[in-house]
Order: sequence, then C-alpha cells, then structure tokens
Amino acid sequence: MEWTAAAGGAEVDSRDLEAPLMGQEVLEIEERERDIEVLASRVSTVNAVFADIADLVSAQQEDVDSIETAVRAANDRTNRGSDQLSRAERGKKTKLKCCFWVAVFLFFFMLILCLAIIGFKNIAKYAA
Repeated sequence: MEWTAAAGGAEVDSRDLEAPLMGQEVLEIEERERDIEVLASRVSTVNAVFADIADLVSAQQEDVDSIETAVRAANDRTNRGSDQLSRAERGKKTKLKCCFWVAVFLFFFMLILCLAIIGFKNIAKYAA
C-alpha cells in the first residue's frame, strides 16, 4: 500500500484516489470504442459507395466502348462511301468523254460518208 499526504495532513491510500480515475478512464475507453465502431461503420459505408461507383464506371465503360466501336464503324463506312462516290464521279467523267469522242468520230464518219456519196453522185453525173 502506498500512502500519500492529503491537504489536511491525513494520509490517504493511493488506490482510493485511483479508483475514480480508473472508472473515468474506463468510460473514456468505452466512448473511444464506440467512436471507433461508428468510424468503422462509416468507413465501411464509404467503401460500399466506392464499390458501387466502380461498378457504375465499369458499366459505363462498356457503353463508351460500344459507342466508340459504332463510331469507328460509321467512320469506316463513310470513308468507303466517299471512295465509291469519287470512283463513280471519275467513271461518269470517263463515260462522258467516251461518248463525246464516239459522237465526234460518228460526226466525221458521217461527214466523210456524205462527201463520198456526193462525190460518187458527181462522178456518176459526169460519167453519164
């Protein structure tokens, strides 16, 4: 036993002084435990929220990937369509040029044919 001197000169057992302090410490420890449990619960809730957000982001990433694939496919089809239009335009121009040259050839052919017919008629006139 430890004895300490009190204010009035009387000696008091130090365990008697520690008993109320130990009760108060126990209450503080219990309060801290409750605070830690509340904090742990809140951390668990935050962890669940983050897990839900991760699931949402993952689901949205799949949607974004799907959209990206669709955009790339549309871009490819647009490029192929543009190439086909360019080829069709070149083909149209080539066809028009070909028709022009056929018309020019036919014109000169008909001209030569007409001149030949007129020439043969003139020869036939003079020969008769």
